[in-house]
Amino acid sequence: MKPFFNVFTLLALVAAVPVTATAQSRYQVISLSEGVDMGSEKVMILDSTSGHLWTWTESPSSRGSAGGRVIIYQGQVRPGKRLGDVIERQEWSAN
Repeated sequence: MKPFFNVFTLLALVAAVPVTATAQSRYQVISLSEGVDMGSEKVMILDSTSGHLWTWTESPSSRGSAGGRVIIYQGQVRPGKRLGDVIERQEWSAN
């Protein structure tokens, strides 16, 4: 359980660094939402070497609801062969 906590601690430190400072590093962190008054935080983490993407969401606990953290793997960015290529498509049926 202790190594699991260390991963989150490392990610918290990486997320605290401004995007301009991390632009030259392998892992880039982009804020997707800013918590207001200790609200939930959501960032995207990009591995600029291999193209893997994750979202990391952290929510504080409050009266009546538990808090926590979750990291979700979003896939790998792949280059296209030419401008305008659709890399992946997902469709849902109309209701």
